[in-house]
Amino acid sequence: MMLRPYQEVAIADACKALDKHKNTIVVAPTGAGKTIMLSALVGKRFKNGDKVLVLNIGMNLLIKINPSSRELMIESQLVL
Repeated sequence: MMLRPYQEVAIADACKALDKHKNTIVVAPTGAGKTIMLSALVGKRFKNGDKVLVLNIGMNLLIKINPSSRELMIESQLVL
């Protein structure tokens, strides 16, 4: 997956925040690729051996993320 430069910066910043604070939030406008950034961030953390839990209040994001995680070869499970 090809990331735009601003997405790479956002992911790097989110990784630093996760290392320091154990949580973070990424805010970006509609169409900025937040789902792609989340998938890349999860993939990066997972490949480093970290466990990742993504909580979401709605189904739309989870349905979008699960195929993205398969593309990154991440074991994922959608729990309803």
